Amino acid sequence: MSDQTMAAQEPLPEVYQEADANQVFKWLKRGESCALVGIGSVGKSNLLNFIMDERIKQRYRAGHVVMVFLDPHKLVHLQKQALELAGTAWPGYEIMISRLRRTVIDLYDKGRLPPAPVGQQDAADQIKGFYLNLFHTQPLLIQSGIRHLEETVYEVLRLNKDWKIAFLFDEFEGFRDLPPEFFESLRGVRDEFKHRVMFVTTSRRDPEELVKEWNGYADKRSREIMEGFLELFRGFTIYLRLLDEASAAALMQRLSRRYWGDDRELEDARRQDLMQATGGHAGLLRRCFLPVANLDVRLPLDDLCRYLLTRDGVTKECIAILESLTPAEQDALWYAARGKPIKGDIAQQLEMKHLGKQFRPGYLELQMPVLRAYIWNLPEPKPTAPPP
Repeated sequence: MSDQTMAAQEPLPEVYQEADANQVFKWLKRGESCALVGIGSVGKSNLLNFIMDERIKQRYRAGHVVMVFLDPHKLVHLQKQALELAGTAWPGYEIMISRLRRTVIDLYDKGRLPPAPVGQQDAADQIKGFYLNLFHTQPLLIQSGIRHLEETVYEVLRLNKDWKIAFLFDEFEGFRDLPPEFFESLRGVRDEFKHRVMFVTTSRRDPEELVKEWNGYADKRSREIMEGFLELFRGFTIYLRLLDEASAAALMQRLSRRYWGDDRELEDARRQDLMQATGGHAGLLRRCFLPVANLDVRLPLDDLCRYLLTRDGVTKECIAILESLTPAEQDALWYAARGKPIKGDIAQQLEMKHLGKQFRPGYLELQMPVLRAYIWNLPEPKPTAPPP
């Protein structure tokens, strides 16, 4: 649990992002993998940290799901000579076995696993043996990472016949340097243990869209190899919503404690202004919190949005949201911000990503007024050149 970015903060309420959390647990309990897709800074990583909380797992009756958090920023990047010896998939197996071992140690520490009999190794020590093989001087042992992972998973699942393991790939984009054969092998692990091993990914775009853009996956053969892994997420994709009222209120309370301790809370009127301007987008809400809190007077919504965009952090957050979209989606938002119709299926795509709602086919009302104000100041998109 040491990778959880919010671990030092007060717990989120059990109803946090209830609709999305409920869907995730519904599929995990059935042994299905799922992909969490969301625009920039919408709260994807925070949702993963939330569902890993034992208190939340118990609420959703998912205490039997062992969750292993995988942070791409913690991947070991081998030098060229070492990578040639170990194989390009080595960093993936290393982080999965390492984090699964940490999770097992945590289960022992919390009393969810009985200590091993005297003179016998416990599961954490057994996993350590498989992990150390990844650093062996014999190339054959180093390069057989998939076998070490399989044996590690086997040892954990045999501890309790009811357990399932969910590997959580946060920021799936960050794993793009791993070869397609690595993900193909993960599909094999999942098939070996049927519905007792699952994968959850978070990303700004659908995993299949992402893979098409990855440099190392451009050839047809690589995409065919990756197909089995991507198949796990078809029909099991969640487009994360903006924060609902209860979730936004919890985030505002956290921010109040962070900045002011117990000395002050944000006034109700300021809460309303903050929620209205940001639409409940987590990243915008954080960036706009202090600017709204420090205002001397309340401003009409349009004036408030113009004021917020004078803050560099708010502008950067708007840019991050747009950069998480395709160029075609970015162009479509420019027209939507002006009440103009959007052609094709893009309006439906943007609605699916919770950027707006169609009040009639092709016409999208944006959900985040401060983002709409930012887009309003952008130049008109250049017309797309017709295909040759």
